[in-house]
Amino acid sequence: MILISVCFIFLFLLYLIMAPSDKSSDEMKTAYYILVVPEWLKVFSAYSFFGLLVIIPIYSISKSYKAGNLKIDSEYFEIMGGGNDKKIPITTIRKIMLNDVTRVFRKPNEAMEIIIFQQPSRKTSFLLRHYVQTEEFINALLQFETIELSVTGGLALETHDEEEI
Repeated sequence: MILISVCFIFLFLLYLIMAPSDKSSDEMKTAYYILVVPEWLKVFSAYSFFGLLVIIPIYSISKSYKAGNLKIDSEYFEIMGGGNDKKIPITTIRKIMLNDVTRVFRKPNEAMEIIIFQQPSRKTSFLLRHYVQTEEFINALLQFETIELSVTGGLALETHDEEEI
């Protein structure tokens, strides 16, 4: 994610420098690029463009999902499996966001991303593979009145958390 951010910074910098030539003809834009844009920015923006073409597909493919179990108790959520066993106390949970994950062209993925926001600004996210699991999850959450629920729809929201399960 850091490499993607750095590549976007260089491309945004090139965009800012090229912004005054926006209304010009193509020949003037080319001359403006040759005469005004520094050589180091030309090189870094070219590397950034091709780097993004390579890094973004690798980043999206490299996300690993490991099977696990979720147990909801009256005092904590327990996530087991995949080498990341974790207990989240109910008292630290501020909000739970449900995101209906879709594919690239808005086709339903029939999966639900759950993002748990905790008190000291920590987040935990995981994916429920089937909608039936989501119904069971929401029914289990109805017993907790202190937890705020939010529902969104779209592409994955928190795929680069510091703690992804």
